[in-house]
Order: sequence, then C-alpha cells, then structure tokens
Amino acid sequence: MRLTCHSRPPVFILYLALFMASEDHSHTNPALEERFLQPVGWRWHMFAGHNGEKLRFGSVFPKHVVPKAVIVILPGRAEYCEKYFELIRGCLEKKYAVYILEWQGQGRSHRHIEKSPHKNISNGFYKDVQDLEIFIRDYVLPSGMHPEVGKLPLAMLAHSMGGNIGLRYLSKHPSVFSCAAMTTPMFGIHALDLIPGFLRIPLTKLLMEVADCSYVPGGTGYAPREKNFFSSDPHRDAIHDAWMQFDPKLQIGDVTYRWLYHATKTCHIVQQEKFLKSIKTPLLLALAGREKLVSNKAIRRAAHVIRGAILKTYPEAGHEILMECDSIRDDFLKSFDDLIKINILNKKKQIITPEHSGK
Repeated sequence: MRLTCHSRPPVFILYLALFMASEDHSHTNPALEERFLQPVGWRWHMFAGHNGEKLRFGSVFPKHVVPKAVIVILPGRAEYCEKYFELIRGCLEKKYAVYILEWQGQGRSHRHIEKSPHKNISNGFYKDVQDLEIFIRDYVLPSGMHPEVGKLPLAMLAHSMGGNIGLRYLSKHPSVFSCAAMTTPMFGIHALDLIPGFLRIPLTKLLMEVADCSYVPGGTGYAPREKNFFSSDPHRDAIHDAWMQFDPKLQIGDVTYRWLYHATKTCHIVQQEKFLKSIKTPLLLALAGREKLVSNKAIRRAAHVIRGAILKTYPEAGHEILMECDSIRDDFLKSFDDLIKINILNKKKQIITPEHSGK
C-alpha cells in the first residue's frame, strides 16, 4: 500500500506517530558485542517521501534529561540505521538526541526496482534532497520543540553520499542547522578524477543511455565486502556485513550506470564555487588517506573555498572514518564535539566579560 504524505501534520498527531505508534521492526540481534546493538529507547518510523514511497528512519532521546542538541545522521551509499548503533549510543551518553534516515534504494526504505532490489540506481539526487526536506520539516523540527527550553539546536553528521545530499540541503536552508560535520563527503568520485571535468557528465550520460540499470564493470548484487578496505578496525569493519547477512532486506549491491550518471551530476553541482560559497553553516570535513571511493582532491578544494570550513586529514584511515580504529574515530568525534560546543553549547551560556567586551 502506498503511503500518503501531508505537507505538515498537526503536532499532536506527529507526537502520537513518533512516540506511541511508530512502526515496530523489533527482532532478535546478530551475534555482536553490546555496543553494536540497538540502544535503549530506540524507535523505528516510516514516512512518505517526495514520490509517496516509504522511507525508514530511527530516533532516540536521552532519558530524563533535556537533550543538549539533536544530531541528524545522514548515512552513505548502501548504509542503514543499524550500522550506526555504536555511534548513536555514544551520542546518548553525551545527552544528544538522534535521528537517522535511510535513503530510498537502501536499508528498509523503498527499493527502486522491485525485482532487482540489490541494484543501486538513482533517479536524481535532488529527489533525495526533497526527501530530506520532508524528513526535517515534518518530523525532526516539530519533535525538536521542547516544552521547557523551546527549539532544540540541530547538528548534522553525514558520511560520503549523505554529505553530498546534506550539503545541498544546507545551501537551500542555511539557518536550520547550527553546525555540520562530514566524513569523506562525496564532492567528487575518485574513479573519475583522471577524466577532464567537462567530459564527466556527457560520458556518464552516454554510458547510462547504453547500459542504464546494469552494474558498472565488476559490479554485482550483494556480496560480502573486502576486509580492511573501508576500515582498519576489524570489529567495526565487520558490522556492515553482519547486519546485512542477519537481515537480507538490508542487502544492496554495487552501483549502476544510472547511479553513476546522477552521482556525477550532483558532484558537479557541489563543486561549483558559487555553491560552495553559499554554505554558511559552520562545517567540519574529514578526509581519509586510504580513500578509494570519493575524490580527496575535490574535498580539499571545497574546504579551501567554503568560508570557515575546517579540514581534518587522517592518513591511515579508510573511507569509513566513523567505523575506524579508536585513535582515528575518537579524534574525529572529539572535533565534532568541539564544533558543537563552539556553535551550540557555548552560545547558550555566553557571558560578556571584560576579555570579550572589546575593552
């Protein structure tokens, strides 16, 4: 059955939907350490995206305290909510509330090709931006109105493809998020770095017109990932496949030519100097030294153009910095905490002293 989506549901209906009648996806767990399992208070939800098809998201609030902020997690390609449970538990310990969205085509959200659910295609990344707009406008923002303190501040935490979509949201809605942090954001695609910029869109469009929803060379349906390719931490690196093998509905394969074309188009958009200068949200970017998927060259250029952007480089990191070993992951998360302190927590309790009064 296709869901319908109202532009802005009444707040009392929203709270009932989110906190009393959220869709139950409870099930037993794979054999993983406790830190990788669903946190206490976790809730699953479904909503209708831009085309009426369902998307899944998860939410959790810290118990018995007013959240310091709301963290909105935007995963990368082929990812899903369960993969981030360890990160979410850490956010709860710091008194942050969390929302995390699964894009159409992955997780338990709508799959584009019913008979071939593993095929990762795209019909345009602007549609993912529309889904994100609905998600934040109709669910995150209304539930972030606290009866005691009013509007809770928002911080974005995005990875790879989620960073690309998140950047396009920040460009259109510069005042919604107080700050944003992104690991290996998809400003460009590593495999296309050697192709002149003006040829990338025409070339990938031609390939799409010829092969459309076929996998790119070497691509297949779901298969276990190469070990240590995405992360040097064996336990966190194994999480991606552990959940997918436990719940086959989460499985997804490689990208198709259609995805590659639309990904090339959205990368072209976020690489433009006018676009980069439109980003006003305080921004932290993280780059991986062992990167083989997104373009580090494009990330460095973007960090140079975006006013006030902070760039952190991790020479020994794989693509998934949030799934890396403790030394890398903890350093990035500390930088994210510092970003929140500067742009959210310190502003709440800012006091004018002689040192800050200009005298």
